[in-house]
Amino acid sequence: MLIDLITLAGRLEYEVLPSVTYETYCEFIDFPEVDYNSDIDPIVHTIKLVVSLEVLNDEYEITDEIEELLKKKYWVDEDRDQLIIAKMTMTEFPNTWRERMDVTWSYWLDAIDGDHFVIGSRADEISERELYDNPFDNGSLYYIKDIAVHDSFDNDAIEIDLIRYTFRDFIQNDTGVVFYIAQTIDHNVEKNPDTKNTRIVKDKDMIEKLERCGFSRIFNSTVKDMIMEIEVYKLQDL
Repeated sequence: MLIDLITLAGRLEYEVLPSVTYETYCEFIDFPEVDYNSDIDPIVHTIKLVVSLEVLNDEYEITDEIEELLKKKYWVDEDRDQLIIAKMTMTEFPNTWRERMDVTWSYWLDAIDGDHFVIGSRADEISERELYDNPFDNGSLYYIKDIAVHDSFDNDAIEIDLIRYTFRDFIQNDTGVVFYIAQTIDHNVEKNPDTKNTRIVKDKDMIEKLERCGFSRIFNSTVKDMIMEIEVYKLQDL
């Protein structure tokens, strides 16, 4: 993978070998003794494909000019001294928590935001219709909330590789379902009878990439959004 910069002295290219970083956060550190209610927050996973600026400096002797150019052109985390190539944020909702709260998926996830409600209502549909042979039994609901690759890196496989790596190397449980909202509805526009095109596609390329990875397109019967979904073990077997 190459990092390229235009300096006063000309064009520079650095060949780098990125690594994956993983962080997980949950405010309920006393689980399972915590008191449950519908406002309980999920587990948040943050996965990044990064290049260490310290290693880059050791190999190429980065000057102040080059450092400033890197900050202008790329995503740079100065606190961690890293250049970020790609990043993914994913929320996790363990089914055991939901069962102890004795609520539906949609009731719980609606307390987070509208996108999570969309995922929660689809999870309810899966459970009620007994799809996928009880995928949430001792498992979790995973929602890929955001995944992005910096525009300077045009490798089509980065997003999918990051998803695969996450579930193969970081997520230990092989039961559950992974969701991604690929198409949503502009409800404000939908209320206008003169407007026909109410669907908003987030990323057509991402839909195709996820399908190649095994995700299926699902139109949620409750809220009409198009969701991509796959069982966890299928990602871990790729």
